[in-house]
Amino acid sequence: MKLQIIYDDGTIEEVTPKKVEVIQSQKQNLAHYKYVDEEKHIIFHAYLPTDEEPTVRPAEITKRIAHEMESKKVVAKSYTMQADELMTKAKMMTMMGGTMMTKCYYCGDPATNEYQGKKVCSSCFRMLSQYKENSQEFQKYLKSKVIDRWK
Repeated sequence: MKLQIIYDDGTIEEVTPKKVEVIQSQKQNLAHYKYVDEEKHIIFHAYLPTDEEPTVRPAEITKRIAHEMESKKVVAKSYTMQADELMTKAKMMTMMGGTMMTKCYYCGDPATNEYQGKKVCSSCFRMLSQYKENSQEFQKYLKSKVIDRWK
């Protein structure tokens, strides 16, 4: 297979894309061809019908994607855990009388933002930005956030 690229200035370049894989399809298998030229910023993909045996089956692709997604979830979970740990340490510092930290006007967590002149934590700020202070959504959020503190 040859690929002919005709540029705006009239120059013609003939290139040969690489066959990457043959994918199993419902009707007919598809050959995936790819050409990349990073210097000229050209990326070309073509999927052409073929009688060749598939090298990749949809189940394999699904498994590969699922594995990649799982590894990204693990990374995201570790970031969340680190953030929670840092927030807990910040709370402990305020309780121990270390550096004086401003507390959230609504929930008492360490304040990191300001909303209408009030110091608020990042989670309350996010909700206040999305909904307003007197909205039912924010009131429900705040109630569920601080309910355990009253026990």
